[in-house]
Amino acid sequence: MTDGWGTVAAAAIAVIGAFVGLFVGRRQVRDQAQVEHGQWLRGQRQEAYSTFLAAWDQAEKNFDGLVNSWEEESSIAREVEWHSGDGWESLGLDWARQTHESEQSVTGPLEAIYLLGPDEVQQRVGNMASALANMRGLLMGIPRLAEQGSADSAWQEHPRLKVAMIEARARFLDASRAVLQTAPDTGRKWFR
Repeated sequence: MTDGWGTVAAAAIAVIGAFVGLFVGRRQVRDQAQVEHGQWLRGQRQEAYSTFLAAWDQAEKNFDGLVNSWEEESSIAREVEWHSGDGWESLGLDWARQTHESEQSVTGPLEAIYLLGPDEVQQRVGNMASALANMRGLLMGIPRLAEQGSADSAWQEHPRLKVAMIEARARFLDASRAVLQTAPDTGRKWFR
């Protein structure tokens, strides 16, 4: 009878070992898949963040170009206004078009970040979009205000809005850097 129990015990140990091996193997495969997905997501985020920053920098450069061209363009608008009466309107439409195009160039990359997250980065990129929209609103309104003779008060807002754009970009960089520098893991607190 003891020989029979030894065989039964060996079989039971083999069966239990097979189930433990199956459980550990499945867990390992699941953990590996989770880490690989995390690495893929981190790569997608890195691409989206880089694309967004390039579009943002170009939009900011375009806005700065408008600011730097103000003296020359307002002088031309005054002269055209004097001759044909539509200098300020023409300048306003041109600035509205340019600022709209610049803002729209950021929209696609911004939406990619909204899809990929995480929440902290989404919040920071939303702040950047608000700062860009505020600057666009200011720049769109300046030709109209210049026609009325009150553009100087609007120009006083420009430095504050420029600083808000710079600060929003810096906060986005901090949040995105934290996300990209964190290696993906399984999230398990044990068996590391």
